[in-house]
Parts: sequence; structure tokens; C-alpha cells
Amino acid sequence: MVASYSIFGEEFKTVLCQLDDEMKPVFTYSSIPMYKPPKVHIFLYQFVYDLQWDVAPNDEVVWGAMTTPEYELYVHDARGKMIRKIIKDYAPIDLT
Repeated sequence: MVASYSIFGEEFKTVLCQLDDEMKPVFTYSSIPMYKPPKVHIFLYQFVYDLQWDVAPNDEVVWGAMTTPEYELYVHDARGKMIRKIIKDYAPIDLT
């Protein structure tokens, strides 16, 4: 199983990991800092998607972070090994 979860506290981050049959982490695909806007109630963080991911039909995990300045997607095989990185040049738009 692949799952993501967020950690709130002194540091705000989102973790993407693979879990075993007992729901224990096997390995981590990524751990990224979350965007932390000033003076926003923590309830609103459920609407902030810093990390997007999906499992492809061939069990590859594809993910990308919206908080990094790069436009990159990462593809991992079913065992967690990164097999591809997709990079695209783009002109970023400032977050308002």
C-alpha cells in the first residue's frame, strides 16, 4: 500500500511512503516541507496539496511536489526504486 500523511508541529511536512500488510512503513518515497502560509488556521491545510501522487496500472508510483521551484515528476517501480525522472522547463507563477 502507498500512503501519504502530513505532520504538523514545529515543522510542517508531507511524507509519501509504502506500507506493509501490518501498515508499518517499508520505505519512504519522499518527505517534503509543506507550504506554511502565515496566519492560516490548521483546518485549512486539508485543502493544500503540496504532494501529488498516483499508482499507475503497472504498480509504478508517480509523484511530484508543488512546493519546489522545479517542474519534476518521479517514477518508482513497485519495489521503490526510482526508475525515471521527468523534467520540464516552465515559467513559475507566484503563489498569492
